[in-house]
Amino acid sequence: MSEKVRQIVKNLNADVLEKNQNDTKLFEKLIEAQRELGLLFDERPTCPFLRPHLMARSRYGKIAHAAETIAKACERLASAALENEELIKVLDLTELENKLVRVDPGYEALCVSSRLDTFVGSEGSFKFLEYNAETPAGVGDQMQLEIVLNQIPAIREFLGKQKHWRPKPHVKLLQSLFAVYRESGGSKSKPNIAIV
Repeated sequence: MSEKVRQIVKNLNADVLEKNQNDTKLFEKLIEAQRELGLLFDERPTCPFLRPHLMARSRYGKIAHAAETIAKACERLASAALENEELIKVLDLTELENKLVRVDPGYEALCVSSRLDTFVGSEGSFKFLEYNAETPAGVGDQMQLEIVLNQIPAIREFLGKQKHWRPKPHVKLLQSLFAVYRESGGSKSKPNIAIV
């Protein structure tokens, strides 16, 4: 992140905190908005604070590239394991898991909507915590959190003045779901999709 961007983000965070630290009505509104949008872990709001996380698009690109590289490696490992009994034994699958991995879903990809939980550190660092297969939860959360955080006046003002970009992972998810639907023989122009 450039020094200019770092200073802009620092100023925004300070502005958000200064203007809103005692605004309990705004905070209650943000918590209620999360409840209405289903942004909860049990009864706890997904975002219990008044700060968005902003990063340079180039940094986002580096994280995305690393995640794509790991996902491709997992695809290769899975393909190799299905063809090599010694390798699949290393994965220590149960009997039921061993049967399930051999079911042909009708498309080639191992995972359509996997995600890597990521911790973003300072000075451009990041670490992946775990690989979640077939769980697109974070995709929907991001869109909804943007709606919630956009209710903070300082953030609306900031975004109105600064050139910015928002990733749209939901678009990529839909494209991926449509692609495997078609690959598996689906032909409806607008298929029904259930994520369960």
